[in-house]
Amino acid sequence: MIIVRKVPVERRELCDLLSFGLQTVHLNLELMACNDSSMAVLMSLLLSTAVAIVGVLAVHKEGGQIVKTIRVKRDTTEAEGRFVNQSLKEQPVVFNHVYNINVPLESLCAVNLESSPSRVVKVEEQEEALQYTEQTADQESQVTFTHRINIPKKACACPSSSTMQDLAIRIEVLEREVSLLRQHCNSNCCGESAATVTPPIKIRVVGVTERTIDLQWEGPLVVTEYLITYVPTSPGGVQLELSVPGNWTSSTISELEPGIEYNINVYAILNKSLSVPVNAQVSTYLSTPEGLLFKSITETSVEVQWEPFSYSFDGWEISFIPKDNEGGMIAQLPGSITSFNQTDLKPGEEYTVSVVALKDQARSPPVSATVSTLIDGPSQLTIRDVSDTVAFVEWTPPKAKVDQIVLRYGLVDGEVPGTTFKLQPTLSQYSLQVLRPGSRYEVSVTGVRNLNESDSVSAEFTTEIDAPKNLQVVSKSSGTLELEWDNSKAEVESYKVVYSTLSGDQYHDVIVPRNDGLTTRATLTDLVPGTEYGIGISATLGSNQSAPATMNARTASVIQLVYAGLDCPTDLTVTASTDNTISLLWGKVQGPINHYRVTYTTSTGVASEVTVPKDVSMVTLTDLEPGTEYTISVTSQRGRQQSAAATIDAFTGFRPVTQLYFSDITSYTVTVAWSAPAPPADMFILNYNPQDQDNTLQVTLDGSKTQATLAGLQPSTEYIVTLVTIQGTVKFEPVVGSITTGRVDSVVIDNHVTDYTLSNLKPATEYEINLNAVKGGLESELINSTVHTAMDSPLGLVAMNVTATEAVLQWQQPLSSVDNYILILTHYQAAADTILVDGTSQEYKLTNLIPSTSYSAAMYATKGPLTSGTINANFITPMDAPQNLTASETTHRSALISWQPPIADIDNYLLTYKSGDGSKKARLDNIHRVSSQGRYELRIDMRDGQESVYASYDKFFIGDARNLYKLRIGEYNGTAGDSLNYHQGRPFSTKDRDNDIAVTNCALSYKGAWWYKNCHRANLNGKYGESRHSQGINWYHWKGHEFSIPFIEMKMRPYNYRNINGKRRRSTKL
Repeated sequence: MIIVRKVPVERRELCDLLSFGLQTVHLNLELMACNDSSMAVLMSLLLSTAVAIVGVLAVHKEGGQIVKTIRVKRDTTEAEGRFVNQSLKEQPVVFNHVYNINVPLESLCAVNLESSPSRVVKVEEQEEALQYTEQTADQESQVTFTHRINIPKKACACPSSSTMQDLAIRIEVLEREVSLLRQHCNSNCCGESAATVTPPIKIRVVGVTERTIDLQWEGPLVVTEYLITYVPTSPGGVQLELSVPGNWTSSTISELEPGIEYNINVYAILNKSLSVPVNAQVSTYLSTPEGLLFKSITETSVEVQWEPFSYSFDGWEISFIPKDNEGGMIAQLPGSITSFNQTDLKPGEEYTVSVVALKDQARSPPVSATVSTLIDGPSQLTIRDVSDTVAFVEWTPPKAKVDQIVLRYGLVDGEVPGTTFKLQPTLSQYSLQVLRPGSRYEVSVTGVRNLNESDSVSAEFTTEIDAPKNLQVVSKSSGTLELEWDNSKAEVESYKVVYSTLSGDQYHDVIVPRNDGLTTRATLTDLVPGTEYGIGISATLGSNQSAPATMNARTASVIQLVYAGLDCPTDLTVTASTDNTISLLWGKVQGPINHYRVTYTTSTGVASEVTVPKDVSMVTLTDLEPGTEYTISVTSQRGRQQSAAATIDAFTGFRPVTQLYFSDITSYTVTVAWSAPAPPADMFILNYNPQDQDNTLQVTLDGSKTQATLAGLQPSTEYIVTLVTIQGTVKFEPVVGSITTGRVDSVVIDNHVTDYTLSNLKPATEYEINLNAVKGGLESELINSTVHTAMDSPLGLVAMNVTATEAVLQWQQPLSSVDNYILILTHYQAAADTILVDGTSQEYKLTNLIPSTSYSAAMYATKGPLTSGTINANFITPMDAPQNLTASETTHRSALISWQPPIADIDNYLLTYKSGDGSKKARLDNIHRVSSQGRYELRIDMRDGQESVYASYDKFFIGDARNLYKLRIGEYNGTAGDSLNYHQGRPFSTKDRDNDIAVTNCALSYKGAWWYKNCHRANLNGKYGESRHSQGINWYHWKGHEFSIPFIEMKMRPYNYRNINGKRRRSTKL
């Protein structure tokens, strides 16, 4: 409720008030009231207060007039707007009194001042809070009193009388304020007043920036204006001031200096009199640093710079916080410094850099930015094991985590583009292949992370000069040898020829200039007739010299000169072969001879020879080893004269084609190759057809062919290729392989796309990519590029047959073809050896290992510039045994035992001895020790005259003496039938150690010692030549129990052992 009273006052009584612009006086009263009795008291207080105010300010003259009081209920906003918009001749003096009656929310009733004092209005009857305004106005005096009473819509029972007492106290304060004002006006309106001005109270700082301070305060009822003064607290500060109207209770001081403490005073002014000031001390905020930038960035340091401040402060704080918030570095700097170089950072790490200004205990808002240190590159690049075409590169990996290692190498002169390899980040070494001999190379290694590349580390090296090749004697005499060889690939200057007799009595050398053609010749003179010389030829370039190409050559003797025209046999061919024979045919010589000499040598170097009459030009070599390759030479002889040799390689048994090789694969063609059979085939039939289709195409080839190109193929199609070898009337088993032609795929890409991922590509394959734009029926020109897919990795690297000094590594080939495998063998965390293995191999035998040592083998494949991922295997070599155990100084009671210590470190020896149980047990102990070293296979060969068979088992092992030497064999293969499987798992029995399950003693009954069961299917230790049932040397599935086999041989070797010249090959599906 608002009560407005206007009281007539003479103009002079208001002159001071008007001249000082007195506008409003506010009184806020909070009270709790709701019931009828308390409401009556409230109304009484309010009315008495209104009368008191009128009595203070209303000074009447005769003829004065009081306007009738009118109580009006209206909206507050409307009432205020109406008063504000009144048109007055002079500015009125207005006293506003606002009474806020706050009633608790749990109240159940509301008070309506218009209602009867006894009436209570329910909550549901009155939804909105009411405001009542009562005003009194006088048109002449222009003095208005307004009393506004706000009553909430809900009320409840009154609390204790203390609330009413609080209201009375507040009204007394109001009366004192008004009394002070009356004394001021009665003293002398137009003169100077000695009255005391009420100061503002409760000054508050409600906002601070670096340039402004926002203030609020509570002022007295009557005030003309407020004066605000502010001055820095530091010595020498200049005081400034500003004034605000008296009806303001807040102000903003602007244009201040950042980071400065100010002393602020607020004065109330009434009738030109100042009140006592209310004071506050406030500091403006420090400015946010600006201009943060990074001057230099390295792998471990960042230099930061920012702009200085123009005012005084204590200093800076700079922080480097890594992205993962682990650790971080903070430094405090003087205010005069505006740059800082932070060291000891992590390479390749992202940091948030913040700079804050400090003054006393205050901190400015930070300025921040992110920065990433550079990736540190690989270091300590070394080149070792450099040959004419290979070099091994090693480096120390970077400390930072990188996505890949990039290795680049090329010729220093830059004649050809360099080569780039993208390697796995874990690699720290690489083998460079197919280098140019005698050339200077530069190699560099960098690290890459998120497309950012580190600084490179580089080195240069020179490949060795390659040795001359195909050294041969083109002519000779008793005192000369004319030599010819293929020139080195390196641009050498000359060749150094060194020669001497085999006795090495005296060495001679000669420098031969390099011929411009493909070969170079030299003639050695002044030689001894009929003497064999050792000859070595090295290429030279400056001070560098290649490894020598060597050979032995004999000068002609004087006797040989008489027969200088002795013919060499021609057209040496293999006409047939069996498991132990090879048949040869050659062309007869024209001149007179005594006979032919046929020499045949195994791959192990065992040589034999036969003589053939001069009128015979064929021979069959017998008693040969089955499945063995022989080098056979035929010469013609006349006295001491011997012709040059005709030479050929041949296998016992037919050496079939075992594998097909595919190369030069395109979308429409492929080249198929195979190794030549022995003896040569008469013809080949090559069939090929798409997978799951019947339209087979056939090509017939001459027996001398070893490759063919298939054309007219379909792209992206798997073909089954079959090669059949025909020799005479015999058609051999076909060799089958498969190959998938290159893809020719096309895909339509939307016009807004500028990159596209090709999927389902083949590893280690070069693809040609064409791209053109299409619009309607129009097509643009093609642009093209080529790309190599990465190699897939070999699989399943394992160590087999591990002994104290040897081990066999085996692996599965990748789908892509391989030039070489790089095998890296380490032990004791140090690099031991880097081994280059042929790309067709699937195993490699390690030798010269250290006993009782942990080894780690890593392998990856290479094809041209491509490298695969790395596979690993770990193994431990067992402790080696003492060697050369001997007994000496033997007497009937003692013997001195001595031995050679093992290589491995040991703690002590365990010496056991026992009386002998016969030679068989000693041999069984030896077999047990051998078969315990790894996986071994067993082969048994049996022969009866020209008839021979064999039985092979892919696993063979016997237990030790505690396990009674039990027999363990694997899968059978052969022609003799499987008679040994009956004895699987049986202990060994002798006539004095009956371990069989038969009623009788099998060893005693059947004259042998064997792994008897009940009793035998094989009895290879039976009585020689004994044909009675089960008494002799029996193999039941070949000759039964009543035939003693005259020849039998049992032999064991490591599983998957390969003869290096007879390695089996398998067809690989690409």
